[in-house]
Amino acid sequence: MNEIKFIPNIAKLQSDVLPQIKHGFGPLFFATSLEKGKGNVVDNGSFTFVSTKTKLLMVTCYHVWNGFLAARNKNPELELYACFDDKHAVRICTKIDGTQTEPIDQNKKMDIAVFDMEPFQEFLGEQDKNFFYPVTNPVSQFTPNDLVGIIGSPGKQRFETEKGTGFARQPYFAYV
Repeated sequence: MNEIKFIPNIAKLQSDVLPQIKHGFGPLFFATSLEKGKGNVVDNGSFTFVSTKTKLLMVTCYHVWNGFLAARNKNPELELYACFDDKHAVRICTKIDGTQTEPIDQNKKMDIAVFDMEPFQEFLGEQDKNFFYPVTNPVSQFTPNDLVGIIGSPGKQRFETEKGTGFARQPYFAYV
């Protein structure tokens, strides 16, 4: 068994890392309206922006997308929204069959669903700042005991006020 050499200062990691990556991800949520404040959001998940250099993508989990489809089967008024910034939500899926913006690819086993961002270009802001480019040189190498992190907006940390719904950002760190 590998010995862990240090316990990270989570607060410091959050303050150092979050400002660098917060524009590259955000919450997705299922709601019946953007007009109504409290009690409107049924569930939520997270997404990240990824660029292949030829295509801009929004990536979320398969279980989030399929959770939305299952919830919408029970309530046809539900729509899928994404928060591309801290102020505005954008409707991602508006038709009951999902044909307007269904994923361009998805994989249940890998728990991934990928959407083309072409229909949403006007909402993206500074693209170079927001998109993660996974192809880098040199390629990152991990060794045992390296600390890696992911970030999301878990539903258990969703909060409501009279003005609307908020989504907390939750980082998770683990050793490889």
